[in-house]
Amino acid sequence: MMKWNGLSSHCKPKKDECVLVSFVCSGKRFPDACCMAILGEDYGGNAAWDTGSQFYPVHNTDRWAYIELPED
Repeated sequence: MMKWNGLSSHCKPKKDECVLVSFVCSGKRFPDACCMAILGEDYGGNAAWDTGSQFYPVHNTDRWAYIELPED
């Protein structure tokens, strides 16, 4: 089971670790408002979720979880 975390200075993903991120849209969470991303910075130096093709600004409502891969 995935453990969802709020983002804080004490609780953030490991450097360069890809995580699953859930966003709040219009006051609700939707399954399609998720992405895999690395916590980083946009071109302006602002904290952002980096998907490799797009930046999403970090908000205090964001939740993230490590992606557990299946065992063979």
